[in-house]
Amino acid sequence: MGIPAFFIALFAVLILLAATVAVYFQVYKRHINRALEATEGKRTIMVSPYKAAIVLTIIVLFIGIVISYFAGYYYAYKQYEEDIWVMSDSDIQAFYAEVKKVDEHSLLVKGISLNDEDYQGEF
Repeated sequence: MGIPAFFIALFAVLILLAATVAVYFQVYKRHINRALEATEGKRTIMVSPYKAAIVLTIIVLFIGIVISYFAGYYYAYKQYEEDIWVMSDSDIQAFYAEVKKVDEHSLLVKGISLNDEDYQGEF
């Protein structure tokens, strides 16, 4: 049995998060070093790497929730489709009756005394 596709997708998203945070830390460090060396020029402002990591973590959590929802829906629906064709003992009921009248599209039957009280009338 192989690894489910949603595990691979979640793993890829986590690797992407780690790579993005690592690259952003390196870019931020380079930006800070340039800003300290060039005090006369205009400085551009970058978002703190901790804020970027928090935002990316929230995005990854959201993506994980979405993947989990769809994976759960897929497997629950698949399980439902498999179970719908399986009959249990409680799905089968016996009904004993005497046929009274046969029409083109219907039958009139009367339940015999072996049935429960609910099934002894005419149907």
